[in-house]
Amino acid sequence: MVALERVVDRPHFESSSRGREARDLDREFLLGQINKSARILIREQHDISHLFPAAASEKSVEKDHYHHSWVRDGAMIKHALLDPIFGKVGDPNLVREGRKAAVNGIKSSLSLFANEPWSSGFGQKIEETKDAYGRDCTRLTQDAPPIHFMIDGKNCPWPTQNQPDSWGILLTVIDQAVRQNILTLTEEEKEVVTKISNFLGRARIGTLQQFSMWEWGIVYEPPPTSTLALCSRGLELAIPIVLENQKEANRRAASTLRKAVERQYPEEYTVTNGHESKSDMATLVAAHMGALDGLSLYRFFRIAHPELGNGQYPGKRRFRGDHYYRVDEEEAIWPMGALLEANIFLGKALFLRKNDSSSKLAERFARLGLKSLQKVQDLTEKCGYIPELLQIKKEGLSPNDNHLLWNEALMLQASSRAFALV
Repeated sequence: MVALERVVDRPHFESSSRGREARDLDREFLLGQINKSARILIREQHDISHLFPAAASEKSVEKDHYHHSWVRDGAMIKHALLDPIFGKVGDPNLVREGRKAAVNGIKSSLSLFANEPWSSGFGQKIEETKDAYGRDCTRLTQDAPPIHFMIDGKNCPWPTQNQPDSWGILLTVIDQAVRQNILTLTEEEKEVVTKISNFLGRARIGTLQQFSMWEWGIVYEPPPTSTLALCSRGLELAIPIVLENQKEANRRAASTLRKAVERQYPEEYTVTNGHESKSDMATLVAAHMGALDGLSLYRFFRIAHPELGNGQYPGKRRFRGDHYYRVDEEEAIWPMGALLEANIFLGKALFLRKNDSSSKLAERFARLGLKSLQKVQDLTEKCGYIPELLQIKKEGLSPNDNHLLWNEALMLQASSRAFALV
């Protein structure tokens, strides 16, 4: 688990909050939220393809393809439905439905990725070259295996398909289901996992010309820290799953990427131009997925608080200079940031309490996590859904019309952790 102890010693972190007090997030309220989020996620799964759209059908920005399926978003939904804490505290029927939806989603995805254009994409030659500045780098020689496609699995043109972090997250979720003994992979499915692993290893993610999870511009010098971490985590967890001739390659690639993470952390740059901060919300995504375990998250918060926000809004900036939905000089605020914090802090509180039921440090982390969760709960009550982002306008915060299922997945996990603590 990420080291967080010094975070609670930062007095500026515990900013004041408005609306419902954290103590009012009682068991009945939280259980209602857990089951509500689970139902939303399960109902959005495609009946035939078993894929998930990026956003809920009733509130989806189609011009940005949120009604389509994305490997990363679908994996994050499965990650929530397979969450062991949700499995303990959620409605048993919903837990069963959720696990079934996740397993069906994984198997359907692996079946899809066994075909074209994924098969050729994973197997393509990776070229070693130099960029315009004479720096060594690697690049794909043909189209990347798509991480974005229609909800029925059909191809959809998209200019930024080469997002390796998506495959690292998928490998992590596959391991999650296998470890829970609710997914048994066939030899054909293991072969697909092997092809994904082989592709990530041969691509040399540390020097690959690629896109980050935020997509805007090719970035590789340095590569996104979150991508390095998520791919390292996925490759390591896939070692027991891949075919025998791939296991050692996974070990070497995972170790190389982890060393690169340790060199770069806590700084992260997800776009080439316009990234004005040293910190990035993508780092929190990696931490939430366990990809930064063993590293001190205090080091991240020390630079992220003044750059991304420190509790004054119900969420975080993705990075300083982000142009997406920007108003004048104000970057958009993403509720995902608060939900990621809630999961990390509440998870730490549960870990500490398990070892010491009277731990004062556990209570302080619980308080931090509940405050972050409360902010998004208050926002959800006002909007009627969890918006993808908020624009900072003169008249106040303005949500976009996009009910992101990734947010709903994080809400499910954070509420489950809070319920286990309250």
